Amino acid sequence: MDPDLARLVPGYLAARRDDLETLHDHLEAGEFDAIETLGHQLLGSGGTYGFDTLSQLGGALGQPLADSCPRRRRND
Repeated sequence: MDPDLARLVPGYLAARRDDLETLHDHLEAGEFDAIETLGHQLLGSGGTYGFDTLSQLGGALGQPLADSCPRRRRND
C-alpha cells in the first residue's frame, strides 16, 4: 500500500465504525434508501483502501432492499 494512503487508513476505519451506528439508525427509522446509498459508498471506497471484503459488504447493502424486507414494503 502506498505510504500516503496507509496514513489515511486509521481515519477511514474510524469513520466506518461510525457508519455502523448510522446504519443502525437508518434501519430503525426504515430509511432503506439511505442504507443503499451508504452501501454504494462503501462499495467504492473499500477497494481504494484495500478492504475488498468491505467493498463486497457495501455492494450487498447497496442492493435494493424492498423485495427482501417486509417492513420496507409496509412503509412504502
